[in-house]
Parts: sequence; C-alpha cells; structure tokens
Amino acid sequence: MLNRKGVPPAVRSRARYFLGKVWYQRGYLDQAAEMLEVAGEAGLTPEMEIERRMLPRRRCLYQGKYAEAIRTLENWHGPPTWQAYAQFNLGIALVRSGAPR
Repeated sequence: MLNRKGVPPAVRSRARYFLGKVWYQRGYLDQAAEMLEVAGEAGLTPEMEIERRMLPRRRCLYQGKYAEAIRTLENWHGPPTWQAYAQFNLGIALVRSGAPR
C-alpha cells in the first residue's frame, strides 16, 4: 500500500529512522527524537526498532533530564545486550541525579 506521495510506508519508516540517527549523531537531539518517534515500526528490523526506542532515552541523559531518563529506563525491556545497555544508562542517570545509592 502506498501513501499519498507514492512512497511505501516501510520505506518512509526506514528513511525517518536513518534521518533520526543522523540528527542524533550530529547533536540535534530534539529533532532526532521527534523523527524517531514518527518513524514507526513498519519496515524496521528488530535491531533497528530497539535502537529507535533507545535513542530518545539517551537524549535525556545528554540533556540532563535524569528523572525522565530514570523513569523510562527503569522499565526497559529488550534483548539481553540492550537490557545491559539500558541498565548501564540507568546507572549513569541515577548517579548524575544524586539519587541515594
């Protein structure tokens, strides 16, 4: 099924995913998070989908939004490698927020 501009939804999702990653890598964190949010799951591999979900959480760390990072990382679910990565980032957020240990 094509959208009104003639681009299949899976192609549009992948393009938004890669654009979001590029913006993230260049430091445009808000734009990256917005693009990754609208990318959706259509056409993304499972690994891409997990990274799409993780990048906005990492943005919270870079922007000093530790409470938001803690809230979103505490309930993270994913493959073991990404679970460990989420726990590591959660630890960083807890330390930087000054949360009691």
